[in-house]
Amino acid sequence: KYTIGDAIRDKMVLGFSIDNQGGSNETGNEEDTKKMDQIYRSKAHMHSVATAVIKAAYRKQGLISGKKYSAILTTSSIEQAQKYYHIFKKIIDGEDEEFKIPERIKKVAPDFPKIAITYSVSENEDDSESVQNEMTQSLADYNAIYGTNFSMSELDQYNQNVNARLARKKAQYQADSQRLDLVIVVNRLLTGFDSPSLSTLYIDRPPMSPQDMIQAFSRTNRIFDKDKTWGQIVTYQYPKTFSQKIDEQSSCILMEVKSTRSPQAGKNQSKITYQPVQKLTCIASMQTDLQFMMLPSKIRRNLLRLSKNLTRL
Repeated sequence: KYTIGDAIRDKMVLGFSIDNQGGSNETGNEEDTKKMDQIYRSKAHMHSVATAVIKAAYRKQGLISGKKYSAILTTSSIEQAQKYYHIFKKIIDGEDEEFKIPERIKKVAPDFPKIAITYSVSENEDDSESVQNEMTQSLADYNAIYGTNFSMSELDQYNQNVNARLARKKAQYQADSQRLDLVIVVNRLLTGFDSPSLSTLYIDRPPMSPQDMIQAFSRTNRIFDKDKTWGQIVTYQYPKTFSQKIDEQSSCILMEVKSTRSPQAGKNQSKITYQPVQKLTCIASMQTDLQFMMLPSKIRRNLLRLSKNLTRL
C-alpha cells in the first residue's frame, strides 16, 4: 500500500499539525451540545477566536519568516460567517477597543489581514434579503481593497476571483498588494480547491464527518516552499470530540494502491498500478482514508474512475 509515510517521504504532500484548542471561554461537558453551542455562538467566543486567529497567523501563516501564506476560516452558518466578518473588519479598522493587531505583525505586514467572505446566496431563503445586503457590503469592501468592480449580479465572477487570489498561482495575484490572507467560508473552498500557498485551516464549527474533515484538512498540505512544513489545522470547538473524530474508524476506501517498478520505465520513473480491493469497501480507519486523500490528484481521479467501473460489475 502507498501510505501516509510514503507520500510524505516522497515529498508529494506535507503532514498535518493539528491543534484542537477549543474556546477560551469554554466550560462544561461537551456532551451537553445545547449548552456548548450557546457558548460557541456567543460574541465573547467569536471575538476570542478572531483574536486567536490573528495571533496564530504570525507563525502559522509564516509572518515570522517574512512569508504571507493564506488561510481559511470555516464556520457553521452564514450568520456566523457574517458576524466573523464584522469582528475582523472592526479589528482591521482599529475600532475594536479590546484588541489591537500585535506590533510584530504590523512590522511585517502593515495591512494584515486582508479578508474576504464567500457563501451561497439564495433568493429562495427567508432571510435572503439580509444575506444579500451583507454580501453587497462585503463586495464593496473587496472592490475598495483590490480595485475590482463586482456586483451582486457577478457573484460567480467574484467567487472565481477570490479563488484565484487565494491560490496565488497566477502572476497577477502574487504581488503583495494583491494578496488575500484569510477567507471566511461555510462550506465553499473546503473540497476541490487546490492552493499550495494555503497553509492553515481555522475551524470554528462542530466536527464534520470524517470524510469531509479530511477533504477540508487536505486544502492545507500541498507543498509550496521550504518554510511551509505542515498543513496547519486549528479547531476552536469541541476539542475532545474533534480528537476522537480524527481517530475514528469510519471511512470508506475504494482501492488499494501499489507502486511497482515498470521494466519499460526509465531509471527515475515508476509505474503505478491500481489493484481493486472490493467494491466500495469500508476499511481500516481515518488514517487509511488519509492515505487516499494525500495521493496526488491525478492518481485519485484514476482511482475514482476505476471504482465507478467496479460498481457496474
